[in-house]
Amino acid sequence: MKAIFLAILLVASMAEPLIKKELIEELKQKASWQVTEYEENLFKGVASEEIEDSQKLSESDADAEVYPEHEVKQNTPSEVNWQGASCMHSIKSQGDECAAASFAFAVAGMASDRCCLKGTDHGWLSPMELLSCDKSNYGCAGGWPLDSVNYTINHGLVEDACYPYNGRNEPCPLKCKNGKDWNTTHVCKCSSPTSLKTYEELKSALTNGPVVVTFEAFEDFYLYKAGIYCHTAGKFKRLVSGRVVAYNDTTTPPHLTLAMSFGTTWGEQGFIRMCNSCCGMFGKYSKGNVACNY
Repeated sequence: MKAIFLAILLVASMAEPLIKKELIEELKQKASWQVTEYEENLFKGVASEEIEDSQKLSESDADAEVYPEHEVKQNTPSEVNWQGASCMHSIKSQGDECAAASFAFAVAGMASDRCCLKGTDHGWLSPMELLSCDKSNYGCAGGWPLDSVNYTINHGLVEDACYPYNGRNEPCPLKCKNGKDWNTTHVCKCSSPTSLKTYEELKSALTNGPVVVTFEAFEDFYLYKAGIYCHTAGKFKRLVSGRVVAYNDTTTPPHLTLAMSFGTTWGEQGFIRMCNSCCGMFGKYSKGNVACNY
């Protein structure tokens, strides 16, 4: 028994950490953006394998149901920013036990914001419903935003108070936690989804409200603190989704602003400014980028 216990400890001690001090020092020399120090990093102590893509989503895109391309508006402005608007809902945190939940937060956040912009603010809608009830995705192991949008076409979403986030996989409850009726509490069905294959399509769609994008997250992404992030060093970890709330073509490089789901202590108070050519964001993952009217 003692030998088994020691073997378990040895395996645990050999687990590769996500946050490496040597990569931090390398990025301080190379990166054009600010790097989070080791002791301040939200992901300090997380094993690399806890973040890695267990579902290999990047290899399973061939069967995508692709919506019509967005009709690009002519003469889009050089800058659009919803970040300070009253319908821009707050940053949430997916915690460290549901490592691949970003797709659900991105889609629920987009729905929350766009429903408000249409005239009815329900507050945050439930990302937990997408994790537990959308069987086309993998819950805490990851999923595609397009599949989650398909779910909202058929069902809408309940308000967050009905089914608050708890950071674990569980069966779809079919009953609100706050006592409201599950079936009649669903709101904000997506009516007209569009795939966003290019940066120009995204800019045009963003004039009507936040949208969802998916990108390749490398090790240096988890070290981001501030500035305009462009991938600089480190290995690929997984696909991550975010809610785009702004773009700006007047900066060098041009960039998008994404609301992430790591809480307000990560990045720029929960946001990341990411160069628009970064990380396979366009033309690569047909299920990853989507806008939807609610």
